[in-house]
Amino acid sequence: MTERLTNIGHLDEQIVDLKEGIAKARKDLQDKAEKLSKKRVKAGFLLGKEIKDRLVHLGMPDARLEFEISRNPELGISGYDQVELMFQANKGGQLLPLNKIASGGETSRVTLALKASMTNYNMIKTIILDEIDAGVSGEMALKMAQLMKEMSKSMQIISITHLPQVASMAQKQFKVYKTSNDDNTFTHIQELNKEERIQELAEMLSGKNFTKEAIANAKALLKTASV
Repeated sequence: MTERLTNIGHLDEQIVDLKEGIAKARKDLQDKAEKLSKKRVKAGFLLGKEIKDRLVHLGMPDARLEFEISRNPELGISGYDQVELMFQANKGGQLLPLNKIASGGETSRVTLALKASMTNYNMIKTIILDEIDAGVSGEMALKMAQLMKEMSKSMQIISITHLPQVASMAQKQFKVYKTSNDDNTFTHIQELNKEERIQELAEMLSGKNFTKEAIANAKALLKTASV
């Protein structure tokens, strides 16, 4: 009771101390947020340039990509900044938010270029790419596959794909398939040996009734991937 009475007698002093502590904490937070904003601007410029260079390799020589950093009036969980990725695919276009202007194939290539660039700045050991190659085919699919192979030299890449160009680049290839009975559906995963890989790639190229030409193409893809 004595302790409680003493505390009650010093409430005004405690309130002043708490207000001073809050003001100091707010000032420290604001200072850190300002430093973070400056670092974001610098990092956004460097990362944007690196992604742009990779997009040239992925068949987008005229693409522009910038990180637009705007300031919120109040501090949030990420500081003062609101970051948006701005994109322009072709000459003469207008920089607009990536999610409003990019096609499926363009989004796939930008996403892969971003992830490839980030491998230089983080310690992630494994990346799972779930159909990141959606919307691309032919030569662009091959270039994306080559970039994934390059990324795999410094980390493990697990790529879920329907493209033979990408599947052929893998060190190991697994087939995921389903079976069912009257009551349930079951998902299976099977590691493929060399002959099974050739057949699977041929099927990816031309369907279940694949031809000799598809087999030859599958072998050529695997040979190219091993170089």
